[in-house]
Amino acid sequence: MLYTVGFRSYSVQRSEFCSIGSVKSNIGHCESAAGIAGLTKVLLQLKYGQLLPSIHSEKLNPHIDFTNSPFIVQQKLAEWKRPVINGVEEPRLAGISSFGAGGSNAHIILEEYRKTPKIQLSSKNEKLYIVVLSAKNEKRLKVYAKNMAEFFKKDESTERVNNNQNDVLQCLIKELTNVISGIIDISEDELNVESNIHGYGLDMYTIAEFCSQLGDIYGIEINSTILYKYHSIETVAKYLFYEYQEVINNHYAEGSTDDLASENTVNEICIDDIAYTLQVGRYAMQARLAVLVTGLDDLIYKLTEYVNNKKHYDRKIQLDLFYALSLLT
Repeated sequence: MLYTVGFRSYSVQRSEFCSIGSVKSNIGHCESAAGIAGLTKVLLQLKYGQLLPSIHSEKLNPHIDFTNSPFIVQQKLAEWKRPVINGVEEPRLAGISSFGAGGSNAHIILEEYRKTPKIQLSSKNEKLYIVVLSAKNEKRLKVYAKNMAEFFKKDESTERVNNNQNDVLQCLIKELTNVISGIIDISEDELNVESNIHGYGLDMYTIAEFCSQLGDIYGIEINSTILYKYHSIETVAKYLFYEYQEVINNHYAEGSTDDLASENTVNEICIDDIAYTLQVGRYAMQARLAVLVTGLDDLIYKLTEYVNNKKHYDRKIQLDLFYALSLLT
C-alpha cells in the first residue's frame, strides 16, 4: 500500500508494470543470509536481463489489490526490458528489502552497470590528467613509479597473441554449442558449456553425428571417444584447440573472430581510470609524486624520467613533474 502511494505521489498512474518477487519460495528462508540471497538473485537477473518467476505464487493474496497497483507478481520467466523515458533507454533498477524477525529492515536500490564508450579527444583539445603516487619514502616511491611504468610498457604484442588465441577458443566453443543445439534441438541459451554434455540426452548416434559435423566444418577426423573422456562443451573445445591448433587457427584466420572479439574485449588500460583511482582509492603517504599527463604514453615517459633521476627536464616537464619528500603530517 505504501509503495503504491509512493508511485502515485509521482503521478505514475499505470498499473502492473513493476515486477516483484521473492527468492524464499525457491530456496526457503535463509535466516541471517536472507538478504544476501535476495541480492544474489537480483544481480543474476541484472546480468542476464531476465526476470525469474516466484514459484508457488499462482494463487495471489486476495487482500492485495494488485490490478490497481503498480506491481505484478512475476510468475513466469520473461525478458527484463529497460525502461524508456522521454525516448531514452534507461538502466534497469531494482529494490531489495529484507526483514528480520526482530524488527530490522534493510532496503537497498541497485542500478545495472552499463559500459559507456570512451571519448577520444583530438590533439587540438587534449585533456590533462593528474596522476598521483605516494610511498613511505623516496626509495619506495621510485620503486613504485618504476613498477608502474614497466607495467604500462609491457609487451603488447604478447597480449595481442593471447587475446587472439582466446578469441579463437571462444569461437570454437560457440561453434560446438551451435552444432549440439541443432542435433538435440535445444536452444543455445539453454546449453551450459561447463555442464556434463551427456546430461542433455546425447547417445552414441547423436555423438557420432556431432563428430561428423565437426569433421566437415574443420576438415579433421574426430574420434567419438573424446566425448567420453571430455564431458563438457568447454573441455571438448579445449582438447580440439590444443590437439588441432594449427587447423583451428587457420579456420578462423580470415577474420572470423572479429565480431566475437569485439564482444569479449579485454579491459583496456584507460588514463581516466588510472588517474581517478590513484586520486581517490589510495592512502596518501609521506613521499609523494604528482604528474600532469595528456595520456598513457606521456605518463610512462614522465615516470621513467623521474625514476632515472634526470635533472635536465625541459620547462614543460619541470612544470608537470614534481614530488615532495617527508611531508609534514
